[in-house]
Amino acid sequence: MAISLVIIEDDRGMCAMLSESLPVVGSMNIVGIYYTAEDALEKIVQHNPDVILMDLHLPNMSGIECTRRILEILPDAKIMILTADIESDTVFQALMAGALGYIIKSERITELASAISFLHEGGSPMTPLIAAKVVEKLQKAKKKPARQEDELTERENTILTLLRKEFSYRNIAEQLYISELTLKTHLQHIFRKLHVHSREEAIQMAEHNANNITQ
Repeated sequence: MAISLVIIEDDRGMCAMLSESLPVVGSMNIVGIYYTAEDALEKIVQHNPDVILMDLHLPNMSGIECTRRILEILPDAKIMILTADIESDTVFQALMAGALGYIIKSERITELASAISFLHEGGSPMTPLIAAKVVEKLQKAKKKPARQEDELTERENTILTLLRKEFSYRNIAEQLYISELTLKTHLQHIFRKLHVHSREEAIQMAEHNANNITQ
């Protein structure tokens, strides 16, 4: 049975090439092509594709944020990043957002088709260069001693716990008897220390760290 694909990419030439080539080199069916994240989010549920190819640098909303939001409405979606961006921080942000694969656009179409099939079967395909960067970053993180100024305070850990329980900002502020402005200051400190940029990323990082501790 053909793998159903949705492509989210603002380069129309790239979309045309993929839609023409992938069904030829693999058993794949392109069920949707979207040039913006907003358009994809509005219509992707009707396709419920097996695999989603996601560009990172989309107009307005980024591919990383789009990945995060798609997984909120389609939790089992298998998203593979297809981009020219090989920066380590970008790779990690995409993986933290929920992407299961990361392939660069310079790969041959046959390699891309193999990666899509591998992802569909439950794998996590990555261009070798990207895999090497992931390993390198993990090794550096393991060797790097924790800085005291990066450790969360007791109050910040409490706020993070409440965030994980999906309390609203107003409810958190009320429970801690602080103003929402003070809460936002705490959140800025938490984001900086965890090296994230949003509430969702902070929660994902906290859950990741909690899982590592229990293993």
